[in-house]
Amino acid sequence: INKKEINPLMSFDNSKQNKIKLNNPIKSKLYLNKFINKNKEKEIQKKNNKNNKIINNDNKIINNNKIINNNKIINNNNNLKKELEKELNNNPQKEKKHNRVQSAINPAPKQLILLSKTNANGLANIGATCYMNATLQCLAHVQRLTYYLLKPEIKTKLSLNKYKYKLTNAYLTVLENLWQNKNIQYYSPNEFKDIISQMNSLFSGIQANDSKDLILFLLENIHQELNEKKTNMIQEENTDDLQAQYNYDLTLKNFSEFFKNNFNSIISNLFYGMFNSLMNCQNCGAITNNIQCFNILIFPLQKVKEFKMRYENIVDLYECFDYYQRPDYMGGKSFYCNSCRQMVDNVNTNKLLYGPNTLVINFNRGKGLEFDIKINFPEYIDLINYVHYKEGMPSYYELIGVVTHFGPSGMSGHFIAFCKSFGNQQWYKYNDAIVNPSSFEEAKNTGVPYILFYSYIKR
Repeated sequence: INKKEINPLMSFDNSKQNKIKLNNPIKSKLYLNKFINKNKEKEIQKKNNKNNKIINNDNKIINNNKIINNNKIINNNNNLKKELEKELNNNPQKEKKHNRVQSAINPAPKQLILLSKTNANGLANIGATCYMNATLQCLAHVQRLTYYLLKPEIKTKLSLNKYKYKLTNAYLTVLENLWQNKNIQYYSPNEFKDIISQMNSLFSGIQANDSKDLILFLLENIHQELNEKKTNMIQEENTDDLQAQYNYDLTLKNFSEFFKNNFNSIISNLFYGMFNSLMNCQNCGAITNNIQCFNILIFPLQKVKEFKMRYENIVDLYECFDYYQRPDYMGGKSFYCNSCRQMVDNVNTNKLLYGPNTLVINFNRGKGLEFDIKINFPEYIDLINYVHYKEGMPSYYELIGVVTHFGPSGMSGHFIAFCKSFGNQQWYKYNDAIVNPSSFEEAKNTGVPYILFYSYIKR
């Protein structure tokens, strides 16, 4: 064998035990092949070890990044939780005797659940149902109510008793198709229309109806279905103290106790406010306190205009609140005074004790020229000068919805809605199935504003 042909291959391994004997050609070839294969295996093993180290290092980096990201998510969630707790803790507490509404006055966190859409789908007109569609759109933009009903645990509770919660379930189906159905541009609310027609013949058939009647019907009946306290729906007179009605604190205590024992639903928590109707006897001067709750404020525009002695055909929203709390002389001896025990004339004055979380305002336009009266309403209203309880109670509001009317009366014409989406804080125009981007200015200056939806916000 030519040593020169072999020696170059000896460079693979120079150790003594791996030296190849050159006196036997066959053995030399076998040893050489074995030697080459062994060294190839070593090289491959080295490469594999090196690659494994690289892979392990990459896995460590990935795992570390995952841990860092998870820690960030946990920290963000903890920070969000702390912010929400801080927000709740910083909310001023009322006096103990008025604390029944404390849980209802905190504004809704901006993200409780994830919606599938930043703005709601449209609603098909299924036969003179524009009044219904406009009302449903505004109600669907009440953030806390929508979030509450779309919670999985609430949906499960409602689905377990469809007969008891038939109206709420029908409304929930509307919400799901407005906010969570990305496969449609509009939804036909046939099921909802059938349910309200069964419950009240006013909404049956294909005749036009009034949005005000529908919102009153929905608030009252959804509240009744969800109300968890139904011990006594009639307020009983306190016969032990006939003078309780002349003592404001005692009257408020009695009514608050009655309200606490009879009203506990998401509707009463969000839409109910309280006012005191003071009756001043013109015979003996006694003042009677009559505390009541409300879920909608109705302002008669023609009377507001006359009250303000306005000659131009425009009324400001704040002037409506001035009219609401004006002293109103009621003659004809239409009031019975328990103090002087006879029918007397009286002066009635309404005092707004506190506003609800969601303030619904309707402008009663009558059937004639009142529809020509224009309304000047702001995007944000401050009622601090109109409410009795100012600390920690709703008084500052943001406009979230407008039911707008076109036509000669509330029972004819066409209704549309302008709503501010809590998904992206943008205004949209909902004309039945047609949805277009809009603005507050368009909402304010289009058609005749009929119902306003304001939502309480912190300053």
